[in-house]
Amino acid sequence: MDSLTSMLKRVRLRLAIQQWGRYTANALLAASVAACCWLVLTRLFPVLGGAMPVAGGLMALGCAVAAGCAHRRWPDLLHAALQADLRLGLKERFTSSLELTDEGQPMVHALHQDALRHVAIVNVRKDFPWKPTIAVRWLVVPIFLFGLGYVFMPEFDLFGFQERTMQATVRIKDLEARARRLQATATALRPPSDKNSGTPLDTAAKGIQLVAEQLRGQDITAKQALVRVTKLSAVLNKNRELLRDSDPIPKLAGDPSKLGIGRGIARDLENGRPADAAQKLNALRKKLENGQLTPEERKELANDLKELAKMMGGQNTQLGAALAKALANAGASLQSGDAAESLAPLEDMELALADMASALEQMAKLDLALFELGEWKQGLLGPSGFCRICGRALKTCEKGDDCDGSCKGGTCSGVCASGICAGAGGMGLGMGGPGR
Repeated sequence: MDSLTSMLKRVRLRLAIQQWGRYTANALLAASVAACCWLVLTRLFPVLGGAMPVAGGLMALGCAVAAGCAHRRWPDLLHAALQADLRLGLKERFTSSLELTDEGQPMVHALHQDALRHVAIVNVRKDFPWKPTIAVRWLVVPIFLFGLGYVFMPEFDLFGFQERTMQATVRIKDLEARARRLQATATALRPPSDKNSGTPLDTAAKGIQLVAEQLRGQDITAKQALVRVTKLSAVLNKNRELLRDSDPIPKLAGDPSKLGIGRGIARDLENGRPADAAQKLNALRKKLENGQLTPEERKELANDLKELAKMMGGQNTQLGAALAKALANAGASLQSGDAAESLAPLEDMELALADMASALEQMAKLDLALFELGEWKQGLLGPSGFCRICGRALKTCEKGDDCDGSCKGGTCSGVCASGICAGAGGMGLGMGGPGR
């Protein structure tokens, strides 16, 4: 009986493998058909994502289900005996012998001996061959169709989701770039030290930085940012006008070349370099304080300071008047021979020159900030067929396609029909004309 049981175990294993193959083929056929359907859906609706991960998941799930079903329906020895009797036409010899294993009657013993004689003629591989099922023969079709569709089938995007996603990505990148530009403008405008915090420049820089952070975080829209930047530009322009009215560059009513030891200071003032003039004045004050100036040089310096005070006598601004007064006092003190008394007016002169240099620096920062904010707003507004200053329609640029930005206004998008705002069309800082 051991030989019969051993043969039936081999038959059972063969049947189990064939059963697992059938289940797997059926599952893969169903999974490949489902993968083809999913591929079509992903091409029609790209929002669903890629087809390959789901297709691979379906195949893996099909194999797992097939393996589970094959294990659950694993054949027993009785099933193997029935299949062997059926395949070999033995009229249930193996089945009867297996069922009557524990019986000891002479007739049963003869039955066992007959079954054992037939065990020798059983060839498991030959008698239980693998026959491809319909599922195996058709499995290649959906797999081929899936590969063909994956390579050649285009995305239709019926609801335009992919296009909207791309537009949203471009919009986010654009907002990020605009926020970085605002951040750079705020950084350039901010005073270099904390001691100047609370000044109009610092307040404006914080306002611009806040707009940049809100725009980057999408807390505000681009239009809201445009409105806020326009208001901040108006504030900066007002501060710029106040600094311009203070006239930090003094006008000299005379020829500085006629001066002696103070000629360099006068030249720097005439050329709008009060910081350099302050450095030269500081060097002269230290020489005077240390007694390094000869009496002749002191006399010459006194005359130069008084002459320079006369040249600036017509200044009607606070900074210019303070500098002219300090020049006159220092010149008078030196002329009277009291060098120590002239040091205080010279220090006042240095402070006045430092204030002038600070005002010029602030004006330069304001000019740069206003330019950057104007460019930022223009980039957001885009081109316009109307002048943003006066609202009139624009003519074609005088240079046509050869325009390089050097037309009448410096940055030209056309010339107003009236000629009032030549070159300002499309590039102005206002929001006057409607865009195209």
